[in-house]
Amino acid sequence: MRKKLFFMLTCIPFLTSCDSSSPEEVIPQTTLYPVQFSIQMEKEVITFPTTRSAPNSPVSEPATSKAGENDAELNELCSTIEYVVFKDEETPAFIKHRQLTYNPTDLDADFSCIYDSLPQGDYKFCFLAHNSKTATLSGLTFSFDSISDTFYEMLSLEIDVAEVINRDISLQRIVSRIEFMATDSVSGILKQFDMEIDGISNRLDIISGQGIKAQEKQVISYAFKNDEIGEVNKIHPFYTFIPANDNRMAVHLSAIAKNDELIRERQIDNIIPEKNKIIRYKGRIYSRSESDDTFQVSIFNNGAWEKTDDVELPDYD
Repeated sequence: MRKKLFFMLTCIPFLTSCDSSSPEEVIPQTTLYPVQFSIQMEKEVITFPTTRSAPNSPVSEPATSKAGENDAELNELCSTIEYVVFKDEETPAFIKHRQLTYNPTDLDADFSCIYDSLPQGDYKFCFLAHNSKTATLSGLTFSFDSISDTFYEMLSLEIDVAEVINRDISLQRIVSRIEFMATDSVSGILKQFDMEIDGISNRLDIISGQGIKAQEKQVISYAFKNDEIGEVNKIHPFYTFIPANDNRMAVHLSAIAKNDELIRERQIDNIIPEKNKIIRYKGRIYSRSESDDTFQVSIFNNGAWEKTDDVELPDYD
């Protein structure tokens, strides 16, 4: 999946700004040069599948959308854009952080445009597009309430006097999606399914685009609904950023009954996430096995995803 970012910088001695801002460093009174960043979809964009499980196909076909038909298509890709500016120095100096959130009720707002003005100088512009409800920047680190599909780009750019700059920049996906697909059906006795994740990278270094590992194990718990009883090929996913080193993770799976009895648990070690890849573990995860079977691992090449690898792991009760 790709999304293009079009830059237009025009050196005119006045300030234009239309996007909402979070607190930022006060820039001393000096000549400011307007900067406009326009975020647009490509003419054809392969989106994430909307249906994640199907009886005869592990992943549904991607949908094709047309740019410019409806702003909601940009919202389908991301609901929030983080715009962060640093002075380009040996230790980047924070200048400003702005957060743009898609609002379908505000017909006058242009979610895809960022207007800014900056003095002459060298800067690092960081762009982060995501669907997380909460994102907080502290220093160079972004923290999230939960990780969503996330796209990123960092641009080093010099703003000079009387210079016009036009650039195209593609945001790149910087997460891996880990999925567990159940080949057994959802039983009526099940209450919840837990994923205890050791080694997830749930924070992001905004300058490098690399993940920062969590020190503690993270638990994602899913409560089953009555209308899911009998469902097959149900998928339990999560996203992770990719750290600079030691990106291996381990996940402990637990299927728990309504009486709190542990029905089945599984330990999956040496999970190696990679950017722009869905890694799917497919096997029995809700019920006890009567005999040994296999636990299949697939990396799917779907849309922008790069390649497919299949690995078989032994299944132990």
